[in-house]
Amino acid sequence: MSATSAVARATLTLWVRDVARVTHTSTRQVFAGVIVSAVLATALGAMLALIAAGQIVSDVPAELRTSMLRSSLGGGVITAAAIAVAVGASAPPRTALQNLMDLLPVGRAQARLGQMLPSFAVSVAYTVALSTSGALVLVRLNPHPAASAASLTLYALLLVTALVLSTGMMTLLHSAACALRLPHQYGIAIAGVLTLGAAMGATVPDIFATQPADGSAWGPLDLLPHRAFARFADAFAPIDGALPVLWIAAAAALMWAASRTTVAASASRRPSFPRGTRPPMATAFWAHAWAESLIAVRSPQFLTVAVLAPVAMAGLWAVAAHPVVAMLAPSLSGAVVVLPFMLALYAVGRTATFSWIARASGASVRAHLGARALAYIVVPTLLAAPLALIAVSTGLLPLANLGTTALRCLLATLAALLAGALVPYSEQQPLSATAGGFVLAVIYLLVSLGITWVSTDVLPDTEAGLTIAAIAVFAGGYAMIGDRLHGADGPRAA
Repeated sequence: MSATSAVARATLTLWVRDVARVTHTSTRQVFAGVIVSAVLATALGAMLALIAAGQIVSDVPAELRTSMLRSSLGGGVITAAAIAVAVGASAPPRTALQNLMDLLPVGRAQARLGQMLPSFAVSVAYTVALSTSGALVLVRLNPHPAASAASLTLYALLLVTALVLSTGMMTLLHSAACALRLPHQYGIAIAGVLTLGAAMGATVPDIFATQPADGSAWGPLDLLPHRAFARFADAFAPIDGALPVLWIAAAAALMWAASRTTVAASASRRPSFPRGTRPPMATAFWAHAWAESLIAVRSPQFLTVAVLAPVAMAGLWAVAAHPVVAMLAPSLSGAVVVLPFMLALYAVGRTATFSWIARASGASVRAHLGARALAYIVVPTLLAAPLALIAVSTGLLPLANLGTTALRCLLATLAALLAGALVPYSEQQPLSATAGGFVLAVIYLLVSLGITWVSTDVLPDTEAGLTIAAIAVFAGGYAMIGDRLHGADGPRAA
């Protein structure tokens, strides 16, 4: 394991230095930013826990205990799987560090595990922070201090196990897709859909259960991870602890098998469509907007979202008849419509190496920043508009909610641009996508949930105004940080 830890330290060091170089800061400031993001994630988790606390009665009836355990642990599994899929979808098939490891006497498994370890550690930290509501349920169900500590430990083990299972499953599926000669972006999209679909298929029936579960009964579905851990957390019977141990061992074995897979460098082929286009006007602003749009459309993340978002909308429509899903359908369908606008997270880092061209061509830095923002509003709209049309036509999204959803799309774009400027994306550093994605999730969810709470309970009918104010704040932060990033490197125009 010494080689694995050495590769992990090298991966972390390279990422920290890359971020410090691109953002023109020091490594200490980068670590400080990571700490601040962790604090924000904890605050977000606490906010979600407080929302959940208002829905939990002090004395839980015995007949609801099993259902609540399964629902809470199932929610944690979905959170872990979603984070694992997001991290896996953002990672490049190979990095320069992996190419170097191939020339050194380092085993393939050790090299892969070492490169995955920093991202996995960050994923664990944010999964735990965002799963605080499940921990609160366990504490309410087990009020004794010793029982609460044991339940929380078991919950943390389940989250780590779910992360390992999802990461290993997605890696193996991606490797199998590449073995079938599928390009990287299609292989990773299929692997992500199957992995997240498996997690949701296993847990959603328990999360949205309308009838109390019988904890004394036993069936094949009780072999599922969240049910096995829930059964053990119910009474901590030693015989019930065997199945969670088997799941932990199975997750470790799956990850070890996944770490021994390899993806050929040719799997990172990029599409070249659309061809034959040109800027709408012969100005520096429109030239940069056109270039940013082409880069966005041809990115693997765009193609991944283009596959995942319609599948998610179709799956939501398929289960819309369920009473709980019907109640949440407007929020869930709106989230699917907003998803493409999160692609702006990759905008800053993807063009950071040649951002000096904006100045060399005579365009002002702020014009380039505006052109980039325009591109990442127009391009995601190509995906979001059909999704919104489907959601409205199928009744998932009320027509009256379209205005609010459009504002949330703009809010997501500016939040993603700001997060991408704070933690620039690098194709050679998977950890950059992990950290940047979590920063985006934290600031967007904190602001959006805060707006919903204030406009509902404190200042009614102010959601639109608060959203516009948040958009202005995010735009100002993006312009300020982006101006500094683009103003330091590269030759200046004569």
